[in-house]
Amino acid sequence: MEDELLQRLRAEAGYRAVPLLDPDGYFVGLHLHRFLPGHVIDVVQVWHGHFDHLTVRAQLQDSFSAAVPFAPPAALARDKGKLAEVAGQLLALRTDTPPSWPVNPART
Repeated sequence: MEDELLQRLRAEAGYRAVPLLDPDGYFVGLHLHRFLPGHVIDVVQVWHGHFDHLTVRAQLQDSFSAAVPFAPPAALARDKGKLAEVAGQLLALRTDTPPSWPVNPART
């Protein structure tokens, strides 16, 4: 997907991207993610083609509970719409310093 908004989300807002594939292995969209302060993961998924760039976004709390290890993460925020709408909100909210990958204290 060569889209200016996707490139801006990666360059300006600090998202990383991996492809979304259908069960047959065909490319159907992108999964973008970034880590925010406070153990929050910001996830955006964009589907192309006949889905008309449908986009969903969620902010998830990066936490683990040993009592319930397979419980889904708590969603702090959710949003959906066309790519232009969702990306416009994310680029308007960005800070001057994009978030970085979390530092592994075991390796420092």
